[in-house]
Amino acid sequence: MYLKNIIGGGGVRKESFTKKERVKKEKEIINILKNGQRIKSNCYTVCFKENELSFSRLGVSVSKKVGNSVTRNYCKRVVREVFRKTKPYIKKGYDFFVIVKNVPENTKVLFNELEKIFQVFYI
Repeated sequence: MYLKNIIGGGGVRKESFTKKERVKKEKEIINILKNGQRIKSNCYTVCFKENELSFSRLGVSVSKKVGNSVTRNYCKRVVREVFRKTKPYIKKGYDFFVIVKNVPENTKVLFNELEKIFQVFYI
């Protein structure tokens, strides 16, 4: 019983990023970009649109201009991690598409800047 509570049972909040929470289809991405609203910052452009689902979803795009594949994949991981951590506080029913524009020298800025953007959608 004690081990079950530590591992994941007994009211422990699950913070995951499941496949159903990803925006992957090109048609959905185009819909968000054309019909959604935008919030811009130095590093990101976050496009968002209400969906008719009971949960929010996320899509990420990083241009090859940002850097090599290691840098681009790191940026995607940071975006997904911020979404995963802030997901319990974000209003349900939104599709987000994050476009990474550039990467500062200090990678903490990436995390903090995106976290501030998602705070707009807190409950």
